[in-house]
Amino acid sequence: DLRDRRVKAQDQRHPGSGTTEYEYDNEAIHYLGTWTLAGESRQTTEPYASFRLAFAGNEAVTLSFGKGPDHGRFDIYIGGSLWETIDCYEPTVAKRNVVIPLQNDGPFVIEVINRPDHGPASTGNKLTFGSLSVDAEYTLQTIRYTYDAASRVLDADYYPGENTASTPVETFAYEYDVAGNL
Repeated sequence: DLRDRRVKAQDQRHPGSGTTEYEYDNEAIHYLGTWTLAGESRQTTEPYASFRLAFAGNEAVTLSFGKGPDHGRFDIYIGGSLWETIDCYEPTVAKRNVVIPLQNDGPFVIEVINRPDHGPASTGNKLTFGSLSVDAEYTLQTIRYTYDAASRVLDADYYPGENTASTPVETFAYEYDVAGNL
């Protein structure tokens, strides 16, 4: 902020080996635009509707999407750079996994944006998102701080991933006595 106080930080922990799975309804995923629930996934037909997620991993991330006759194209961005455009048209409804290789531990931000166009055989531009699986077990949280007029920390709210629009996972409140001690 204007007083050079830290208002936001990220905390990344690797508790062990394994995988971290983010299903379509995980609060760490930040959706923009109109998305509806469809079984065990979220769907949109809105051009430029998107979702984003901050994650860490060191080998690969796997995204699970739906395919079908009314599915279109979408762009995948890693760290703000276009990684690839994916076409999910298929004559019959099915699932598709997209594997993205990673170069280091991150953290990374992935963003998937629905495109307004589709292939010539497709009847629409539907995007169906099921899950994201990361090759490492970790937690990534964003911490948001608030301060009083004397620049003392009042609250520290811990949010899943980088989605500060969701409900905090934990909240710490600080109180001070008249001398300014915790």
